Amino acid sequence: MSANTGAYTIQFISAAPTVDQLGTIFTYTIAENPQSQGSKGQLIFDLGCAKFSDLTSVLIGDEEAVKNNTKDNAGGCSNQQALVNFVRLPGVAGFVPNDGSAVTVQFVFAALPGLMPANGNVYNSAGANCTPTCLAIPAGCGTSMGCSYSQGFYFSSPVGKAASASKYLLAVPSSSTFTYSQAQAITIFNGRSGGSANLSNMFTQLATIYLSQQLGYLTIDPSSDLAGYVQTLEAFLTAYGKKLDGTKLETNKQLKASYGGVSTAAAVAAANGISAWINDCPNHCGKDPFMPPACGE
Repeated sequence: MSANTGAYTIQFISAAPTVDQLGTIFTYTIAENPQSQGSKGQLIFDLGCAKFSDLTSVLIGDEEAVKNNTKDNAGGCSNQQALVNFVRLPGVAGFVPNDGSAVTVQFVFAALPGLMPANGNVYNSAGANCTPTCLAIPAGCGTSMGCSYSQGFYFSSPVGKAASASKYLLAVPSSSTFTYSQAQAITIFNGRSGGSANLSNMFTQLATIYLSQQLGYLTIDPSSDLAGYVQTLEAFLTAYGKKLDGTKLETNKQLKASYGGVSTAAAVAAANGISAWINDCPNHCGKDPFMPPACGE
């Protein structure tokens, strides 16, 4: 997995155990990006669920570097300011070769065995250039729920359709007697045109989570925001009380303000919440849903 931050290309190499097996070493290589004229600034690595205090040492090549987690205010890097656990590599231009070769950088977490990589962000904080770039970071601390593909994968992608075909008939909501064939679910996905996006999106976002669970990609933490979104949609669609037909979905204007005490606005927000959760960098499945996804997959 690699990332271009503008001036630099960063390659994630591995997350391997320390010699004593009690910790984990995250290894990267950093090289100048010959295709870029971007500023050669400081690199900030989000540490995900690992804490800066868990970071025992930083190795640049064979040399131990000073651990640094001061925040760089240059250029108004507001997104970096929101980080809590991160490590900063100042003066990158001073240790990255200018001949196109790469230098190895290692982050050693001595007391965190089995630390796993997951998608996160690295920042080049030169001037105003603080756009986060997706890269594998130490985010897999055993609390991850897994991942989900998006609704487009399951309802319009040939790969997704094939992967989920065995999971139909699909009950939506899960406690209802309404079951849907794959063809019916795809029709509902396609039925959002003509002003029926809300009902279509509620169904397909919830069905997407069900499919990811049934395929073994996702286990929902009951205390998570995602669990709340699912509960809201299940309650709304249960109270709605009708099996959906993608060829004649009620339009957004035809829907009542609430059903069974759950407002339509809350259900719309829950569907959008599922979409946002899936599209958040660590949560979207990659080509292999049982491995950390490659950025952009």
